[in-house]
Amino acid sequence: MGYRRSFTETISVHYSGSVSYPASESGGSVSYSGTTYETVHVNIYVDSDPFDSSVDNCNSKIAGLSGSVAAMSAAQVAAIHKNAKQIGSTIVKGFFSTVSSEISQQIAELRSSVDATLLRLNELSKQCADKQRQMQGDYTRLTTRYMKIFSELDTECKNRIFELDRPTFIFKQTTDSSAERATGNDLVSTAAVSGGENSALEARIVASKAKRSAMEALGRANNFLALQRKTEAVIADSAIAESDAGTYYTPVCYIETKDDSKLSRKSYSVEGLRLNNAKLVDELREMDMGDSRANQAQLQSDFEQVVGTHYANASDHDARVRDYVTKLFKSNINK
Repeated sequence: MGYRRSFTETISVHYSGSVSYPASESGGSVSYSGTTYETVHVNIYVDSDPFDSSVDNCNSKIAGLSGSVAAMSAAQVAAIHKNAKQIGSTIVKGFFSTVSSEISQQIAELRSSVDATLLRLNELSKQCADKQRQMQGDYTRLTTRYMKIFSELDTECKNRIFELDRPTFIFKQTTDSSAERATGNDLVSTAAVSGGENSALEARIVASKAKRSAMEALGRANNFLALQRKTEAVIADSAIAESDAGTYYTPVCYIETKDDSKLSRKSYSVEGLRLNNAKLVDELREMDMGDSRANQAQLQSDFEQVVGTHYANASDHDARVRDYVTKLFKSNINK
């Protein structure tokens, strides 16, 4: 479909020149110049029907081409997918077939090897059993022969030793037979002499043991008497032979505490003392303990003195321990 366009433009035209005029008096020429303006109107008609028809034709052909390309792409993708599945199936089947064949071959080889090994082991076991029976027979024959040899050697050695010192062996045999006759029956009266000697010896041993025990007892008694006499002498030197009344001093632990509710608690430690505890407790309850502030100040002074003496040459760790102990003491004493 064509279209029209209109354009309007003002054009400027510059002009110049000279004009000769005829001679009158003197004659000559005159120059002139200037600019003139003219408005120009242009109407244009563009016929685009052939181009539009060619574009429509191209669009139809491109659409057909696009459909062909899409169909071809779909067919190619389907073919590739089909071929890929076929190739994958073929590869998998081939792989498993190869592996199965390889395993079957290995199984066959191993079965034949195992069968051969079992046959070999069976033969070796039979040979070992035969060797064992042979060795047992050889051992029995050798044992019998060497036992006979060693028995003969022992007998020969015994005879030669006996012949070397015949009188001694004969004397030993005679004394053994005599002793057996003396002790091997009920005739105990034949040992009367040895019985008397044994009784006398036992009596001496018992008497010696009794004397030793008596000497030890006398020594312990002497030590006890000497220690008792020494103790009596110390008591006699330390005692005062007077009946004056006096005061008996003994350590007693008296503790009085107060909790957050200002409740006072008192406890006394007088266990193990040979005193009238009830009377002592009553006297402690009625006793005036003095100013608690003064006692607290005295306690703090004594505490600081003890801590300062104990941690005189303190290391870094001991210094931290000292500071923490002092902090705890002050936090408790200021409550």
